[in-house]
Amino acid sequence: EVREISLVAIGFVLVLFVFVLLWIFATVKFACDGSLPARLALWGLLPEAYAAISVPSVIALIRLKSGPTPVIVLRGCVTDEGAEQLADALRRYGKKTRLEALEIPCNPRLSAKGVQALVTVATETGSELQELDLSYNPHLGS
Repeated sequence: EVREISLVAIGFVLVLFVFVLLWIFATVKFACDGSLPARLALWGLLPEAYAAISVPSVIALIRLKSGPTPVIVLRGCVTDEGAEQLADALRRYGKKTRLEALEIPCNPRLSAKGVQALVTVATETGSELQELDLSYNPHLGS
């Protein structure tokens, strides 16, 4: 005996299939643009401190977050290009972020060029940044 499948069941399966495809697409997109850890932290699925794993992730975090982020720590992942991107993001979202301390220890790919971009944004009028920690970067000099 052949049993007929109802249209409601077919519709339900199609809706679930589309939902799963959209979820996969969104996850891949967020992973590619570096905002996945920040989004997981904002959704409450990951502690916020774990969202600071890369410069793109921190930029996404300060862009998406509505409340203050008083301290950012980026260890071993900041390059000159990343420092310039972070400085630009701090200019754009600095008022909302109310960042007081930026700690970037142990970043061997950071040179004086990247440090200059961060120092420039830290010394601009209206910046709330009070501490720029460059410790444990012996390649920058004493």
